[in-house]
Amino acid sequence: MKKNLVNIRIILISISTLIILVTLSISLYNAYSKNKKNLMTKMVDKQDMNILEIIVPLDNKNDDETHHTSIVYELRQTGQEFDVRNIYDWASQASRRKELNKSELKEVKELINKLPDETYVGEKKGSLIVRTYLEKGMIEKKYKQNALPKELKNIFALLGGIRYELEDKLKFIE
Repeated sequence: MKKNLVNIRIILISISTLIILVTLSISLYNAYSKNKKNLMTKMVDKQDMNILEIIVPLDNKNDDETHHTSIVYELRQTGQEFDVRNIYDWASQASRRKELNKSELKEVKELINKLPDETYVGEKKGSLIVRTYLEKGMIEKKYKQNALPKELKNIFALLGGIRYELEDKLKFIE
């Protein structure tokens, strides 16, 4: 009987120790993540910041819904363009990169400033989203995928073209 009680005590102490270690690990990870994020934010050079993001959903799922698929284009101050098929909570696939020269970058900035008001008011679900980060701060505009402004077509051309997944999906107003 005493041996069983000793074994039970050892098991309880082991479980308690494990719970404490798991709790401590979670706390340390959260603190590390927060500090890492703060450090990364401080380390980001203005030259490395996005000036443009275009998000084109390929399905009707919410942004944070598992396997929501979208095409994401990003353009940085340095002229580095990156686009990828993003499957939320799963994978990033078929990424492409392009380096814009100074005149192309200038043209994109001019086109951004000419973008008309959004054509899709209401829920973001299913709409093409354009986020710009220029001197006015972050501006988000939503457009219907079947009624896109011609300026956006020119921006896509400068960024390396419309990806094959979007060719039949996007319609531009001429």
